[in-house]
Amino acid sequence: MKISKYISEFLGTGFLFCAVVASYIGAAYWFTSSTSFANPAGTIGRMFSNSFAGINPENVLYFCIAQIFGSILAFLVYRYFFKTN
Repeated sequence: MKISKYISEFLGTGFLFCAVVASYIGAAYWFTSSTSFANPAGTIGRMFSNSFAGINPENVLYFCIAQIFGSILAFLVYRYFFKTN
């Protein structure tokens, strides 16, 4: 039994996961208007910040609605693929 192939698989999967997560965070931060706040609490908190990634108070409601619909869609997709009897 060669343990090296399992170690290389473990490391390869770990590095791939790190690259995917880092790419998602980078893209969401720089190319989305909410800078990747995927929950309403973060959006509401960002409304009070004074940075380039701040969210105008008049847009907060729409961001929160979009995030809620996105979470519902994610739940439905999850439930579709992971059905339990």
